[in-house]
Amino acid sequence: MRGGVLAYLLYQCVDVLKRKTVIQSSSLRLDLSNEENIYKLTQDEFDIAYKVEYSLLKTEPEVQENLDQYAYVQLSQNIYPWVTENGRSIQLRQRYRIETEICQYGRLGLQEDSIDYLNIIKTYQCPKTLDFQLQGSYSARVAQQVQIGVFPCNQTYLDITNNGKKCKSKEEQLRVGANLKLFVVVQNSFFDQDNFSDNLIKTSLKPYFLSPSYNQSHSYLFLLSKNLVQLRDSMFYSEIVEKQYIETRLDYFNVQELTADGQTSFVAFTLQMDDTVKTIN
Repeated sequence: MRGGVLAYLLYQCVDVLKRKTVIQSSSLRLDLSNEENIYKLTQDEFDIAYKVEYSLLKTEPEVQENLDQYAYVQLSQNIYPWVTENGRSIQLRQRYRIETEICQYGRLGLQEDSIDYLNIIKTYQCPKTLDFQLQGSYSARVAQQVQIGVFPCNQTYLDITNNGKKCKSKEEQLRVGANLKLFVVVQNSFFDQDNFSDNLIKTSLKPYFLSPSYNQSHSYLFLLSKNLVQLRDSMFYSEIVEKQYIETRLDYFNVQELTADGQTSFVAFTLQMDDTVKTIN
């Protein structure tokens, strides 16, 4: 009897030691037209930060100091529903501004004893409350996205935020806008297949650098997927443990002329739901 138990334990140990060779990955496609497919993101699993810099900062530091007279930055939850008006289908755009604040320790996994290589703390903006929703695509009945946009100065908005200041001329806005840089840092996660502890999912920071050009709008669409890891919880039992990890990737880059109404951004980072989900088991 003891010999049988020992043999079983040895078998299970060998099985665990070989885990790296038997891990498999698969993927499936989500139907983004199904409105039940929606990602809800909180700070428990995801985080994001951004900053905007003027590339000619050394020669024109006054521009960076008064950047709101040339452009404004907005983090927003965007909703695009298709509706019928006068017998025609049109897609509405609803943009809800998300309040931000200077990033502090505790955001993006950074602690006081961490090395902040990207200088995120005290220089980047973070959402005060992270409660994002991603859903569908542009062709679905309803699409929900998160966007960071750098737009030409808007006098109405400037009067609210900095009463007394005036937007610079359109020519100056275009000149400065072409030399702005949008830095975005996204917290991703990954499955550490060499880790045999309970902490199988590790986080990492993924920085992106986005730039515009003169009189043109540069839009970058990124996709976010919630992937799944399915593993046995120990070498002795066959119960399955499920954990999620999040990945982002660039999908496409679009260039168009700036519109006179100021509704197009100099540069924009848009986050949309990915239709591909990976499963590791």
